[in-house]
Amino acid sequence: GNVMLDRNTSSTPPINTERSAVSPSDSIPEHSDHLLRVEPIISWDSVSLFGVGLLSSRADLRTFYQRLHSPLKDAGVDGVKIDVQSGVAAVGGGSGGGPHLADLYTETMENSV
Repeated sequence: GNVMLDRNTSSTPPINTERSAVSPSDSIPEHSDHLLRVEPIISWDSVSLFGVGLLSSRADLRTFYQRLHSPLKDAGVDGVKIDVQSGVAAVGGGSGGGPHLADLYTETMENSV
């Protein structure tokens, strides 16, 4: 499974792999020709230009979501909005494919709360 960690926005700091229990790999999405015809500007977004840190194991995903959701759960938060899930499929090449990653992300995320 892969979690997309955008390293190129001011809101998401890079992962310090020396202190982290997860092992991201760099990935750049491969957009379909159809998507690029319909939405050509997607080739200029930060993920397309610079890539993302991708978590590609179920164990890394569990650790990531547990660390992300535990403080929220402890604070009484009972729901969060998940956005940009469609991006998972675009970076699926070499990691089992987009549908596989989407299923893995969804399952791991749902099991973390």
